[in-house]
Amino acid sequence: MRHVTIVCVFMLLLLPFTISASSNNTSNPFNPQDIDLIDLAYNRTNTIAVQWWYFDAILSHNYSTVIGLFHLGFKNKIGFYFIRINMYQNGTFLGRNIQFIPMKQITYQIDPPVFIYKDITIYGAKHDYEGKINVSLNFEMKDFHVNLSFIETAKGWKGFTGRGWWACPLPKAIVNGRIYINNQSILVTGVGYHEHAWMVQSTHRNWKWGKFSSESTNIIFSKNMKNIFEEDIFLAVVNIGENIYVGIHRNNIEYYHTKYMFDHGKLIPIESKFLINQDNISVNVTFRSETVHYTSLILLKYWRFHMCINGTITIDNKLEEVDDKEIMEYLYIL
Repeated sequence: MRHVTIVCVFMLLLLPFTISASSNNTSNPFNPQDIDLIDLAYNRTNTIAVQWWYFDAILSHNYSTVIGLFHLGFKNKIGFYFIRINMYQNGTFLGRNIQFIPMKQITYQIDPPVFIYKDITIYGAKHDYEGKINVSLNFEMKDFHVNLSFIETAKGWKGFTGRGWWACPLPKAIVNGRIYINNQSILVTGVGYHEHAWMVQSTHRNWKWGKFSSESTNIIFSKNMKNIFEEDIFLAVVNIGENIYVGIHRNNIEYYHTKYMFDHGKLIPIESKFLINQDNISVNVTFRSETVHYTSLILLKYWRFHMCINGTITIDNKLEEVDDKEIMEYLYIL
């Protein structure tokens, strides 16, 4: 309960910024740029700020997982980390473990990025012999333990959202390793994703975030709202092959919902269309929700979707079919 109280205090501290802060975004505010390995490291701050390291993976044996390392702190001295593991099978929620750790109990280094807790490297990032980013996780908690490697298959990027820095070092990754569910060891492989955000001193009021892939193209998008009616920033980045990424101008994105469900006091989209038409890039896909997992914390409501994505992506007149399953999310504050 003490840890929950701490979270409440930090959320209340950030709430005025969350509701009232405005960003100086233009019609094309998000300009992705190359990422450095040290962008995955802990970012020292002299102000109250939030940062997180988020992972998800669709794994063999119909398992999937969402893993997060979060930090809330003030002037590099006061604060704490918390680690979260959510586990699913066939899109159905199996359970969640959360662990709160005072800041002083985790040591870190910046180059290469590493976090160590109780003499165990719980997070480590490096370049492999091909120069690709490789991130290893080793989080062990009561019911779940993940020991996984995420290996780059699409070039990472970063950018400023107007609210903080957001980086996708691994827009798409090969995943392998082991998960442990109630002490049962399960060897897994799959496809994953990793992002890192830092210097987040205010948040968007709500957002819809997702990703999907064809054979050689990967797309990440996030529609972030300043309030219920006013858009803050809508970004999309297309990874083409292993080494190219392209930022998409807001005017070239169309995203609308065709089916809803009423859940916990909100109309939640469960079927949507997503389209891009920019230069040599054309995207036309449909999202359909297989399962929905709802959770909440104080003023925050959160829906996680296991989504089926079908359609086409065309690059330079080369068409690829999209038949994908991914994790997406909708977050709403207040």
